[in-house]
Amino acid sequence: MTTIRVGTSLLRSCAPLIDLWSQQAALKADFQIQIVPFTDDGTGLHQLFQLLGKQIDCFVSPYDTVELTTQFAIQKLGAYQCQIGVPSQNKLSQKTSLSWQDLADQDLLLLKDGASHTIDAIRQEIKSRQIAVRIHDLPSFYDLSSFNRSVAENYLIEAIAPCSQSTQISNF
Repeated sequence: MTTIRVGTSLLRSCAPLIDLWSQQAALKADFQIQIVPFTDDGTGLHQLFQLLGKQIDCFVSPYDTVELTTQFAIQKLGAYQCQIGVPSQNKLSQKTSLSWQDLADQDLLLLKDGASHTIDAIRQEIKSRQIAVRIHDLPSFYDLSSFNRSVAENYLIEAIAPCSQSTQISNF
């Protein structure tokens, strides 16, 4: 029997892969899955890349970051929509959806320019609409400190949700 070692973490859950796997009864006979935890801090993510092919065979993550697409083979499992995460203390947290103009005079955390094609498109959309939002760059990947910073500094943050969800705004 072949074992596939799947990395999992709080922000990069293996649940979507496990859900797909459970639907494939024919594959289950020859393979088994072993779940391997890793941390979502910057160090843990870089260690994850070094463990691929050695202690971890695959993991689930948003795939369009430049670092991932240039270094690894990517298999699309599903789609996500970009949303804005709003700390509960922010005045926008009472809204059920946000307009582009709601971002005016807000601070927004985004991955640094050039790290993600999707985030670069969002950044360009904000610039083209001439919205007075203060964008603060994050490293190439989100980690737990990104979300902690959002709450501590009352900054909005780009977040993702599976396309099947209808939520437009996330409070934390």
